Amino acid sequence: MKEQVNQFLATLKDEEVEVKALAAGAAANAADPDHAEDELQEVRKPPSQHSEGSEKYWKAVGNQTVRTYCSLHVQPKTLDGIISLVSQSGLKDFQGEGGVSCVLTHLDLDALGESMGPGQRPLLRKRFVPDQSALRILLHGSMIARNGQRKGDECMVPSEGELVFVHCGMERSSKEAEALFRPAAARKDQAIEAEMKDVLLIFSDTSIRDRKQRVRGAYTSRSTACLFSGAPVSTMVPEKPYTDFSGHNFGDVFGTISAMQAADLWHLTRTPAEFFSQ
Repeated sequence: MKEQVNQFLATLKDEEVEVKALAAGAAANAADPDHAEDELQEVRKPPSQHSEGSEKYWKAVGNQTVRTYCSLHVQPKTLDGIISLVSQSGLKDFQGEGGVSCVLTHLDLDALGESMGPGQRPLLRKRFVPDQSALRILLHGSMIARNGQRKGDECMVPSEGELVFVHCGMERSSKEAEALFRPAAARKDQAIEAEMKDVLLIFSDTSIRDRKQRVRGAYTSRSTACLFSGAPVSTMVPEKPYTDFSGHNFGDVFGTISAMQAADLWHLTRTPAEFFSQ
């Protein structure tokens, strides 16, 4: 018990030091805003303006890559807000062609809410349970913005050339994803209008065990995902074998996947990172 108390006090002390350091950094930037602006402009210069291979060069490469392929937004709270956000994104000019290519919308139920992964205090947060109404606004707004079949404030069928991939995770069933493609007022046993395909994701036993500090009792090495489309997947994408895994893309089992280890994951501490303000 004494050891746990000492560990708790040490953690509090470390947090206090971090808070003071952040406050000092904020005060310094406030006192010299030009310096902070100059540093930001330096990072945003193209890589060609730095010596190749230098630290500034690779930071510029990283900045350019992230800004090219990633766009971070605060989630709107309304359906119209989601539609507007997705409609104005850089993907608006990308359109899928049946049998040749598809645009994939990915919703990971395990990635919503607060992280329970590395850098978080154990047992501090309960398992996050996403609100169904918020999920429907997020997903239906995205599909409507991508020209899905709108019915009032809902959309149950993606548009032609579009695939929706919902990762249910290890603790949820495909029924939760299927419910998102059924009208809110519909019966639970009512058939959905979209085409649906379940995919079982299999992780290697070794990689799952290595992610745990302690292995107590039974654990799972499988996860569930669902594909939704307006037409059968077999008519939307050509059949081909996986490059790095066994099997073909028309099958319903994908594996064996090696889960990344905690040390290899990109994560933050509970302290807000300064770059979010940039």
